[in-house]
Amino acid sequence: MQNMEHYISSSLTAVDLPSELLDVIRDVTDAVTVDVPVEFKHVEIVCLDLTFQDTVCRVICFCRKPGFSDVDAVYIKDCVTCLQRLYSTEKLVVVTGDCNLPEIDWSYYYAPNAAVYDAFIDFVNRYGFCQYVNEPTRNGNILDIVMATSVAFVEDLAISVPLGTSDHNTVILKPTS
Repeated sequence: MQNMEHYISSSLTAVDLPSELLDVIRDVTDAVTVDVPVEFKHVEIVCLDLTFQDTVCRVICFCRKPGFSDVDAVYIKDCVTCLQRLYSTEKLVVVTGDCNLPEIDWSYYYAPNAAVYDAFIDFVNRYGFCQYVNEPTRNGNILDIVMATSVAFVEDLAISVPLGTSDHNTVILKPTS
């Protein structure tokens, strides 16, 4: 890929993403941290409003640990409620992260009938997100996502080797100019 400085590259882990995101994006002219509502401080989520070129977008990065218990169902519902609150903007919204939902069929935006899957896939479908990652990011599964409220957000996307000590492949994308 040419012009690597124009690509966003991350391991899509909510804890690591903000510094990696800001280190790699060369076209960002402004970055503002968006406060996560206090009732969601237990949710692994970070939100930034980024300005690059003439575009302002809200980037929401989150991480959900693997699991499908009742506790995990409550956690994903909290994640989704937080995502809905952060979504409430006129800006282009981009959601990235490690959702740890291996059985979602992204070609049909379909998931198994289970509480953890239902909460997340309902959010994706209700808000009209386009999910761009279509290759496995860990162990043959698409666990890491890049979704946007625009079907034209991504010009190019590739999956590469993990960064640092991550056990997930790296998602490298170039937003549409």
